[in-house]
Amino acid sequence: MSIWENKILFIFSILLKIWSCVPIGHCLAEGSILVSQFSKTESGHALIIKCPKKIDAAAVDEFASQIKVWISGDKLDFVIDLAEVQYISQKFYPVVIHLKTILKKYQKSVYSINAQPSLLKKIKTDGVDQALNPVGSLTQITSKRLSDTAKESGFDVNHINPFLSAVKNTLEIQCKTKVFPLSP
Repeated sequence: MSIWENKILFIFSILLKIWSCVPIGHCLAEGSILVSQFSKTESGHALIIKCPKKIDAAAVDEFASQIKVWISGDKLDFVIDLAEVQYISQKFYPVVIHLKTILKKYQKSVYSINAQPSLLKKIKTDGVDQALNPVGSLTQITSKRLSDTAKESGFDVNHINPFLSAVKNTLEIQCKTKVFPLSP
């Protein structure tokens, strides 16, 4: 084989790998560049997935094909940004439930943000608000994660504070030492 034939085979094998990762017809072709309907950004602990205006069957298939790539990262929270979404196909719900099930095994979570009030009502009416886990903002996700972690660890401040208070009083009385408790 000539050098050119090797180069052509190499390029062809790379193109096959790329095309095998993305289902045909599920991305928009723009010249020779494939453009996804879903854009992703990272913010601290979260992977933010921005959804298109219309989550139809093609968008659902693309979302499902990207799950494996998204979960392979180290992000703890998967945030589905529904800011522009005007329509969600019923086929999207099982995919999100599947994503949530997979992430739960790895102690990761799914949230949705920026849903329009009408879309939020539809999500609740369809009974998938537990799967999409709608919250107001990324800061609420952080505080929710901290409260969930505290619940899972079994530490309840209402049970621990009386013991800490007793220890403080004991040290002050028996050791004649002033104690100033701080937050953990």
